[in-house]
Amino acid sequence: MALCQDRADVACRPCIGRPGVPPHDLKVFCFHGKAHLINVIQDRFGEVRSNSFDVNWNLLPFVFNKKRGTEIPDRPDNLHELLRIAEKLAHGFEYVSVGLYNVDGRIYFGEMTFTTANGNGRFNPHSGDVMVGRLWQQSEAALSISEKV
Repeated sequence: MALCQDRADVACRPCIGRPGVPPHDLKVFCFHGKAHLINVIQDRFGEVRSNSFDVNWNLLPFVFNKKRGTEIPDRPDNLHELLRIAEKLAHGFEYVSVGLYNVDGRIYFGEMTFTTANGNGRFNPHSGDVMVGRLWQQSEAALSISEKV
């Protein structure tokens, strides 16, 4: 990443992936430093769609804040490394969505978001909200137990 000469407050990054085709945006939802859910956003600058997966790349019956994707992406060969990176970045946070890109087997950092969709995102159907809320509570309970030992 290089700073532009004209304005010191603008950061420029090289384009990754194929020209004109944005790579899938992988949002790894982590609770208490542990990855639990991967939201894959497709066609970021077109008709945005997404699919949600568990950490074993099983398709979940809900989507977050988007229409269900028409393309079900293949499980990344480097999924274990992707999750390891997300968990390392998430260490010490109660909740964070770690945004990563996986282009040609290389993992790129995008962002860390502490209020995903500005706190206004919704799971569709609502059962996804309930499931993720339970994951958060369970990970918090597990942390509390391990702190007492």
